[in-house]
Amino acid sequence: MHNLTANWTWVTYASGAAGKMICNIIQQSKKYDKWYDDSETQDLDSFCKSTMPTDLQKHLRQEINQPYKLHWYSREMPYTRGDDLTVEQVNNNIETHNKNIHGKQLVLPFTKIVYPKWFGGNIVQIINDQPSLNFLKARRDEIFYKWIDDHKVNFLMRDPNYHAPKLRTLMKSFTDTPPNIVSYKSKQDFYNENFYHNKEILFYSKTSTDHRVVAHINLSDIMQNNYKLIIQQLEQSLQIDIDKSRAIIIFNNWQQQNKKLLEKMGE
Repeated sequence: MHNLTANWTWVTYASGAAGKMICNIIQQSKKYDKWYDDSETQDLDSFCKSTMPTDLQKHLRQEINQPYKLHWYSREMPYTRGDDLTVEQVNNNIETHNKNIHGKQLVLPFTKIVYPKWFGGNIVQIINDQPSLNFLKARRDEIFYKWIDDHKVNFLMRDPNYHAPKLRTLMKSFTDTPPNIVSYKSKQDFYNENFYHNKEILFYSKTSTDHRVVAHINLSDIMQNNYKLIIQQLEQSLQIDIDKSRAIIIFNNWQQQNKKLLEKMGE
């Protein structure tokens, strides 16, 4: 049976590790379907500034998001929706909800630590290598969490109020979302669970041996703006040509968005 995900590429990463930025870089190849109309991204610099705000607390609301109807599987932990589907079920879901993407080459984000058997495409994995860990921890703090007091924290990824209106409606339709406000005995307990001993962080600190993984990109290379190396890795592994002038605009805007955190890491 033909697998309709064979043309897909997943960018897999620990949340906060620039996965959607790399998705945007890959979309600068003519082979890949675009998340946004050409008219919206013609002035790419302005588009990047609006979708990569320097105020990281606005990031979830303004970041780029794929436009496809893929609610039948989940890309984040701890959700299990779609994990155990068969290829036939996946094909049926694509035919039912996404006839317009049939045969197109898609790039999509994925942050789980187990890649489902039904996925038939390529995987680009971002590695949160040792030099990048302090940055990743600080960036996740800015984007994903808001402390209410010394013990209660709001997980903003689960809070519809911190997302774009279109996503809020979708989020509210799911019944498997854990509470967004969680209590901890101490901040150390919070960090032990959500960073130091977190399964997602630990999984993406090492290169995967899954045969579908075609490239490993170090988060530290993204931090250091080693765009020539990263573009070369993507072009060779995915057998594509990337518009380098547009890719550099995206890389530079990501650097600008995270300038304060990057400078702090260099102190």
